[in-house]
Amino acid sequence: MTAAPASMPMRTREGWTLATDSDVVQVRFDHALTLVLDGSLAIRIECPLVYFDGRTERTAIPGNAESVAPLAGLYGTQVREASITADVLRVEFRGDQWLRVAPDDDFEAYSVTWDGPEEKLLIVCMPGGGLADWS
Repeated sequence: MTAAPASMPMRTREGWTLATDSDVVQVRFDHALTLVLDGSLAIRIECPLVYFDGRTERTAIPGNAESVAPLAGLYGTQVREASITADVLRVEFRGDQWLRVAPDDDFEAYSVTWDGPEEKLLIVCMPGGGLADWS
């Protein structure tokens, strides 16, 4: 893994830039899918997501082992950019892979946690859309 430690997410006119050129250092599975980037940024996905592996686009459902199993291969992959625009989370990986998570009508679709040395941040995609953030 070659990327420098992740920097704190930044609010933009379009939404949020979460990370650029960061490595996936952990992939966690439970009722959600969690990607940890360079140890400071965690992206937790709790609703269905669309994943493109460079050849095939598929839907993965956190908590369904069979559908999320291919995502284990993201461990060690470099994230070119992770961002939120119009409440949609998009993570682009090297090798033309990406994942996308849209808001869910009934549940918090995803959350992003930054646990930096001096600052903390939590961003949550609220049920029905809209973002809430706390620092």
